[in-house]
Amino acid sequence: MVGVTQGPELGIEPGELGGAAYSVRGFTAATDTSYPNALATLWNPSSDKRICVVEVWLFLAGALPQTTRNNPRLVLATARGTAGSTITPDGDNDLGGEGAAPPSGALLDLAAYSAEPTLASPPLWGVTFGGSSVTGSGGHGWTWAAPGGVWVPPGQGLCLLADDGAAAAWPTSEVVFEWLEG
Repeated sequence: MVGVTQGPELGIEPGELGGAAYSVRGFTAATDTSYPNALATLWNPSSDKRICVVEVWLFLAGALPQTTRNNPRLVLATARGTAGSTITPDGDNDLGGEGAAPPSGALLDLAAYSAEPTLASPPLWGVTFGGSSVTGSGGHGWTWAAPGGVWVPPGQGLCLLADDGAAAAWPTSEVVFEWLEG
Protein backbone atom coordinates (compact mmCIF):
# COMPACT_ATOMS: atom_id res chain seq x y z
CA MET A 1 0.00 0.00 0.00
CA VAL A 2 1.93 2.93 -1.31
CA GLY A 3 1.64 5.93 1.02
CA VAL A 4 -1.29 4.60 3.04
CA THR A 5 -1.39 2.98 6.44
CA GLN A 6 -4.52 1.42 7.83
CA GLY A 7 -5.74 -0.47 10.86
CA PRO A 8 -5.05 -0.53 14.58
CA GLU A 9 -1.29 -0.77 14.07
CA LEU A 10 -1.29 2.98 13.53
CA GLY A 11 -1.17 3.65 17.25
CA ILE A 12 -3.38 6.73 17.06
CA GLU A 13 -3.43 8.49 20.39
CA PRO A 14 -6.63 10.14 21.68
CA GLY A 15 -6.65 13.79 20.65
CA GLU A 16 -3.72 13.31 18.25
CA LEU A 17 -5.75 14.83 15.43
CA GLY A 18 -7.18 17.60 17.56
CA GLY A 19 -10.75 16.32 17.23
CA ALA A 20 -11.41 18.10 13.93
CA ALA A 21 -13.91 15.90 12.07
CA TYR A 22 -15.43 16.64 8.67
CA SER A 23 -18.02 15.10 6.37
CA VAL A 24 -18.82 15.85 2.73
CA ARG A 25 -21.39 14.31 0.41
CA GLY A 26 -22.30 14.61 -3.22
CA PHE A 27 -23.93 12.90 -6.16
CA THR A 28 -21.90 11.44 -8.98
CA ALA A 29 -23.03 11.50 -12.56
CA ALA A 30 -23.55 8.17 -14.27
CA THR A 31 -20.24 6.97 -15.69
CA ASP A 32 -19.44 5.86 -19.21
CA THR A 33 -18.38 2.34 -20.08
CA SER A 34 -14.64 2.82 -19.61
CA TYR A 35 -12.86 0.46 -17.22
CA PRO A 36 -12.26 1.04 -14.37
CA ASN A 37 -14.42 4.03 -13.44
CA ALA A 38 -13.61 6.47 -10.63
CA LEU A 39 -16.86 7.43 -8.90
CA ALA A 40 -15.46 9.94 -6.39
CA THR A 41 -12.15 10.96 -4.83
CA LEU A 42 -11.53 12.76 -1.56
CA TRP A 43 -8.47 14.74 -2.65
CA ASN A 44 -5.94 16.17 -0.19
CA PRO A 45 -4.36 19.18 -1.94
CA SER A 46 -2.29 20.20 1.08
CA SER A 47 1.48 20.27 0.72
CA ASP A 48 2.07 19.44 4.38
CA LYS A 49 -1.09 18.04 6.03
CA ARG A 50 -2.30 14.47 5.89
CA ILE A 51 -5.92 13.50 6.46
CA CYS A 52 -7.36 10.38 8.09
CA VAL A 53 -10.45 8.96 6.35
CA VAL A 54 -12.60 7.06 8.85
CA GLU A 55 -15.70 6.22 6.81
CA VAL A 56 -16.91 6.12 3.19
CA TRP A 57 -20.51 5.52 2.07
CA LEU A 58 -21.86 4.69 -1.38
CA PHE A 59 -25.58 4.66 -2.19
CA LEU A 60 -26.82 3.83 -5.67
CA ALA A 61 -29.60 6.01 -7.05
CA GLY A 62 -30.00 3.92 -10.20
CA ALA A 63 -29.84 0.36 -11.44
CA LEU A 64 -26.57 -1.53 -11.13
CA PRO A 65 -24.83 -2.56 -14.32
CA GLN A 66 -25.64 -6.04 -15.59
CA THR A 67 -22.10 -7.37 -15.38
CA THR A 68 -20.63 -10.53 -13.98
CA ARG A 69 -19.72 -8.65 -10.80
CA ASN A 70 -20.12 -5.25 -9.17
CA ASN A 71 -17.05 -4.34 -7.15
CA PRO A 72 -16.87 -0.92 -5.53
CA ARG A 73 -13.34 -0.47 -4.15
CA LEU A 74 -11.26 2.08 -2.28
CA VAL A 75 -7.83 2.81 -3.70
CA LEU A 76 -5.20 5.50 -3.21
CA ALA A 77 -5.00 8.09 -6.01
CA THR A 78 -1.56 9.55 -6.68
CA ALA A 79 -2.71 12.07 -9.33
CA ARG A 80 -6.05 13.85 -9.29
CA GLY A 81 -7.56 13.38 -12.76
CA THR A 82 -10.25 15.67 -14.20
CA ALA A 83 -13.55 15.34 -12.36
CA GLY A 84 -16.97 16.15 -13.74
CA SER A 85 -17.63 18.31 -10.67
CA THR A 86 -15.93 19.22 -7.40
CA ILE A 87 -17.31 20.11 -3.97
CA THR A 88 -15.19 22.34 -1.74
CA PRO A 89 -15.99 21.61 1.93
CA ASP A 90 -16.33 24.66 4.17
CA GLY A 91 -17.39 25.39 7.75
CA ASP A 92 -20.75 23.68 7.21
CA ASN A 93 -18.86 20.38 6.84
CA ASP A 94 -17.27 20.67 10.32
CA LEU A 95 -18.85 17.88 12.40
CA GLY A 96 -17.63 19.57 15.60
CA GLY A 97 -19.94 22.51 14.96
CA GLU A 98 -17.18 25.11 15.16
CA GLY A 99 -17.68 26.18 11.56
CA ALA A 100 -14.04 25.77 10.56
CA ALA A 101 -13.14 24.79 7.01
CA PRO A 102 -10.80 21.78 6.71
CA PRO A 103 -7.19 22.98 7.17
CA SER A 104 -6.04 20.62 4.42
CA GLY A 105 -8.36 22.20 1.86
CA ALA A 106 -9.75 18.71 1.08
CA LEU A 107 -11.92 18.46 -2.04
CA LEU A 108 -14.55 15.96 -3.17
CA ASP A 109 -14.19 15.17 -6.87
CA LEU A 110 -17.18 13.46 -8.50
CA ALA A 111 -17.79 11.43 -11.67
CA ALA A 112 -18.02 11.48 -14.54
CA TYR A 113 -14.28 12.03 -15.03
CA SER A 114 -12.96 13.17 -18.40
CA ALA A 115 -9.50 11.98 -17.28
CA GLU A 116 -9.37 9.26 -14.62
CA PRO A 117 -7.21 9.70 -11.49
CA THR A 118 -3.91 7.82 -11.42
CA LEU A 119 -4.46 4.91 -9.04
CA ALA A 120 -1.97 3.12 -6.81
CA SER A 121 -2.13 -0.62 -6.50
CA PRO A 122 -3.55 -2.72 -4.93
CA PRO A 123 -7.02 -1.55 -3.81
CA LEU A 124 -7.35 -1.12 -0.05
CA TRP A 125 -10.87 -2.47 0.47
CA GLY A 126 -13.71 -3.59 -1.67
CA VAL A 127 -16.73 -5.77 -1.93
CA THR A 128 -17.67 -8.24 -4.63
CA PHE A 129 -21.22 -9.12 -5.53
CA GLY A 130 -22.47 -11.21 -8.42
CA GLY A 131 -24.27 -8.92 -10.87
CA SER A 132 -27.48 -10.92 -10.71
CA SER A 133 -27.63 -10.85 -6.91
CA VAL A 134 -27.68 -7.06 -6.53
CA THR A 135 -29.20 -5.73 -9.72
CA GLY A 136 -32.30 -3.62 -9.48
CA SER A 137 -33.61 -0.12 -9.72
CA GLY A 138 -31.45 1.39 -6.99
CA GLY A 139 -31.41 1.64 -3.24
CA HIS A 140 -28.26 -0.43 -2.72
CA GLY A 141 -25.60 0.88 -0.38
CA TRP A 142 -22.20 0.07 1.05
CA THR A 143 -20.28 1.51 3.99
CA TRP A 144 -16.56 1.19 4.58
CA ALA A 145 -15.66 1.95 8.20
CA ALA A 146 -11.97 2.27 9.11
CA PRO A 147 -11.67 2.50 12.92
CA GLY A 148 -7.89 3.01 12.65
CA GLY A 149 -8.32 5.33 9.70
CA VAL A 150 -6.83 5.41 6.24
CA TRP A 151 -4.13 8.06 6.12
CA VAL A 152 -4.06 10.05 2.89
CA PRO A 153 -0.73 11.83 2.38
CA PRO A 154 -0.43 15.41 1.12
CA GLY A 155 -1.04 15.70 -2.61
CA GLN A 156 -2.94 12.41 -2.87
CA GLY A 157 -6.51 11.18 -2.54
CA LEU A 158 -8.72 8.25 -1.62
CA CYS A 159 -10.72 7.12 -4.64
CA LEU A 160 -13.99 5.20 -4.68
CA LEU A 161 -13.69 3.05 -7.77
CA ALA A 162 -16.32 1.10 -9.70
CA ASP A 163 -14.32 -1.98 -10.62
CA ASP A 164 -16.70 -4.16 -12.61
CA GLY A 165 -14.05 -6.35 -14.18
CA ALA A 166 -15.26 -5.22 -17.60
CA ALA A 167 -16.40 -2.08 -19.37
CA ALA A 168 -19.76 -1.14 -17.85
CA ALA A 169 -21.56 2.09 -17.02
CA TRP A 170 -22.20 2.81 -13.34
CA PRO A 171 -25.40 4.59 -12.21
CA THR A 172 -25.73 7.95 -10.49
CA SER A 173 -24.70 7.47 -6.86
CA GLU A 174 -24.53 9.39 -3.60
CA VAL A 175 -21.16 9.30 -1.83
CA VAL A 176 -20.11 10.43 1.64
CA PHE A 177 -16.56 10.74 3.01
CA GLU A 178 -15.83 11.38 6.70
CA TRP A 179 -12.33 12.27 7.84
CA LEU A 180 -10.23 13.71 10.65
CA GLU A 181 -7.59 16.41 10.52
CA GLY A 182 -4.96 17.52 12.99
